[in-house]
Amino acid sequence: MIRKPLTSRTTSIIGTYHQASPNDVAQGRDWYPTAHRLALNLSGPFACGVITSAGVIAALSPNNKWERNLLDAQRLLNTFKTDGAYAASQIKVSTFDNNKAKALAILKLQSPTVDDVTTVLNGLKISAFYRCILGDSQTICVDGHAYSIWIGHHITTTKTPKISPRLYEQISADYRAAARIVSTTSQPIAPAELQAITWLTHKRITAG
Repeated sequence: MIRKPLTSRTTSIIGTYHQASPNDVAQGRDWYPTAHRLALNLSGPFACGVITSAGVIAALSPNNKWERNLLDAQRLLNTFKTDGAYAASQIKVSTFDNNKAKALAILKLQSPTVDDVTTVLNGLKISAFYRCILGDSQTICVDGHAYSIWIGHHITTTKTPKISPRLYEQISADYRAAARIVSTTSQPIAPAELQAITWLTHKRITAG
């Protein structure tokens, strides 16, 4: 079997992975499963499925710290359930107004499918984050940190260039290739796990 040569970008991802601490690996492997459990916890009390609660979390995620993201989602879900859509629209969240509008639109969907929610989210990164929370281990959430890892040097997230669909797929393909390379029989690593591990590693190294 003839293997394609590694791209420099794939090598960059693997290089970051090899700088991961045991804690980075453990936390990275459990990052999305933990997010899924949290989404499930939010869905129960508010009588909506995880398809909806995960969608609300993803919608509110841009420019939002994770802990605040979860709090915003909980408050929005709770207010929508108890007081309705208008009251929920008055809740202050730590993301953009357009993203709050997406979260509210998701809450208004009747028995939505994953594709329904993805259509509302309408963005490569945010939709990938959503699918990762739901357990899609082959999807890559490419944010500014993931881009820095891929390109091989640190750039601030505010300076991350706009990523076209074609480039997004190339980055995702390189992460999937890197996951195949670093996986072993005893310790397979899914692409989404590798993205989370390297994300944590990169943030620790750059303290960003």
